[in-house]
Amino acid sequence: MKILVFGATGKTGREITRQALSNGDEVIAYVRHPENLSEQTGLTIVGEQLNDLDRIKQTMTGVDAVLVALGAVNNSGIEIMAPAVATIINVAKRVGVNRLIVLSALGVAETMLNTAYPYKVTVQTFLAKKFLDHDKAMRLIQASGLDWTTIHPGLLLNGNQTANPVVKNAGASKKVTGWAYTNRADVAATMLRVIRDATTFGQQLLVLSNAKK
Repeated sequence: MKILVFGATGKTGREITRQALSNGDEVIAYVRHPENLSEQTGLTIVGEQLNDLDRIKQTMTGVDAVLVALGAVNNSGIEIMAPAVATIINVAKRVGVNRLIVLSALGVAETMLNTAYPYKVTVQTFLAKKFLDHDKAMRLIQASGLDWTTIHPGLLLNGNQTANPVVKNAGASKKVTGWAYTNRADVAATMLRVIRDATTFGQQLLVLSNAKK
């Protein structure tokens, strides 16, 4: 499988890339700072900005799926996620790539209904600006017409992949009580696993490492 990863230099993006290469997939990493990635067999590194339509079009042509693991709102308060997602959707439609999987967060858009104290308070206060960027991106994704799935983990940790993480359609799930945590390894594994799973098209998936099924 040929996969295009945006945000491959981030902690979760690196884990997605590592697992995909381990699975034998071909990975293209589209990054702003290519010097932060090491060359590996099966990995193509493309260094360019997120608003370069021509470069993204060239890079995206012929891939089977696009996986997005970008951060939201930089230290200067400038939105990252929504503008990048808008560009990615635009190009995907042009080149005929339909499968889009985007890393979001628990508490974004409709998944706010799945949150409870104290996690909900953190989302509404300390993380409010980042989540607003994610919310805008979510609306663009939902209106895209692509075969999309969004992934909504709790607070991200660097632990090992767990045997049985909770992976559920947010719309059919109850509130997540207490603190919600998710290992990046579980996020990466889920994003890769659902690429060909048509039952997840158009779904917001909760992915949790510390919750009961």
